[in-house]
Amino acid sequence: MDRRLYHRLWAGLSGFLLIACLFVGLGAIGLLGPDEPRYASIARTMAQTGDWVTPRLWGHPWFEKPILFYWAAAASFKLFGVSEGAARLPNALAALAGALLLALAAWRLWGGREARLALVIFPTSIGIFAFARAATMDMLLAVSLEAAMVAALFVLSLEEPPARSWRRHERKLDPRVPRALVGACIGLGTLAKGPVAIILAGGSVLLWAALTGRWRDAMRFLRWEPVAAFAVVALPWYIACSLANPDFARSFLWHQNVQRFLTPVFEHVQPWWFFFPILALGLVPWTPALVATARDIWRVFWSGQAKESPEVFVACWAIFPLLFFSFSKSKLPGYILPALPPLILLLARTISGIPSRRTAATTQPDESGETKARTDPVGLAAIGLVGIGWVALAASAGHWLRRLPPNWGAHHHADIVMALGATALVGLAIAALAVLRRPRMAVALSALWMGLLVAGVGFEVLPRLDPLVSARAMAESIVYVGPPRTPVEQYHLQRDWTYGLNYYFGHELPEWSTADPQTVCVYTTWEGLATIERSNSVIEAVLPLHGQLLIARVSPPRR
Repeated sequence: MDRRLYHRLWAGLSGFLLIACLFVGLGAIGLLGPDEPRYASIARTMAQTGDWVTPRLWGHPWFEKPILFYWAAAASFKLFGVSEGAARLPNALAALAGALLLALAAWRLWGGREARLALVIFPTSIGIFAFARAATMDMLLAVSLEAAMVAALFVLSLEEPPARSWRRHERKLDPRVPRALVGACIGLGTLAKGPVAIILAGGSVLLWAALTGRWRDAMRFLRWEPVAAFAVVALPWYIACSLANPDFARSFLWHQNVQRFLTPVFEHVQPWWFFFPILALGLVPWTPALVATARDIWRVFWSGQAKESPEVFVACWAIFPLLFFSFSKSKLPGYILPALPPLILLLARTISGIPSRRTAATTQPDESGETKARTDPVGLAAIGLVGIGWVALAASAGHWLRRLPPNWGAHHHADIVMALGATALVGLAIAALAVLRRPRMAVALSALWMGLLVAGVGFEVLPRLDPLVSARAMAESIVYVGPPRTPVEQYHLQRDWTYGLNYYFGHELPEWSTADPQTVCVYTTWEGLATIERSNSVIEAVLPLHGQLLIARVSPPRR
């Protein structure tokens, strides 16, 4: 194939995947869970009031998280109007920046092939596109940390002796610039999710220094440039918020950070190994290739080249967040997101090094007279397992479909069968390409199929699921129960639905009580409705929604 055409095809594939996986269908489904509606509510209030210092939820200061997401979402609301897509857009843009940064790092360290692979693996990893489509803080922290560590790679490559330089491409750059960028990006991470950004970046570098003995190089990041840049980016808001809210330091720094890590106060208790399967799930469909990546890192240590290897630095960047959060008493899936970009970078490096049939045939001896291995059974087997993973996903679909609301699959049975059959065939094709020693083609096919699936879900599936999983349709259903301006309340709802309804009604819904002196519309469950009936209140109308949820028009007991 003509080299120019080859590069254009990869560029087109990368562009399609970035758009399909990160942006298509951002607003196709309403805000989900307790976090998205809370954070979007705070950002909407910020945009409406113009108070860019104190996050407020329904008029009260809310210090669970720092300010960066609220700033970004409020700005998005100002530019594009209040919507689900606007609330999620900052994270989608952050993920786009993360993909480009990872490609830049791969290109500088190793070359164009690794950069192309990073661009297609990054957006098609489940953990990446899932959090890129969520109105939460996790993606902003992960990309801020990624930017800091990529800048750190630039610092180390610029200041190394030429004999062991990590630079593949020469560019004259004052090392003070990337040193300052390291501090500035850690500052952004501190604005995104707090001091944990400092711990993750510093811990990763210290782990690398401990494994390689390069303590002197690690100390470069304590020079005045990164410290000053960090202070300029992070400290102004922390100081301003502390001055405006005397309780901020205790509430946020102590309660939301120290206590969250050291105690189970937030009840997110999980076993120590919790993040290992979460990490594996976050890298689907590329998880099997981690076997070959681990093999490559082990070879670097075994050969005694860890001190000069950028791969070891990237591995430490991935390992430290996994170790750190495994010791936390509070564990949520999003905590491990900062470990995904470095693992994707290593996956791109590993897959790039797997000889294909064409490259093996043209391999020439190097300067020492040795010829590189003409095949890599472990690497090819890992790529083949990526294809088998697609087949397994199709075969196990029944287990996952049972998690959908009842009868949903019955209405779309033909579409589901076609999609599962195509997925199995694609998986077999990927495995066949691995057997034929076409690893890059297999990766391209796997990435393309993931992009098509994500786009299809965004266009077709999410809008159909929306009434079943989001409070958006629930809020719109109020017109069928009560006349305009009837007060709306809630009773015995899970907090996911409560926060969602609060967001869509634009205020905090009060809890229903027998003391209500007027007719109200109440969102509740069938169990809650039975309790209301036992209070002798008059139930004038009931609209079942889905599952156990309903809306009832309730009047006080007749006297």
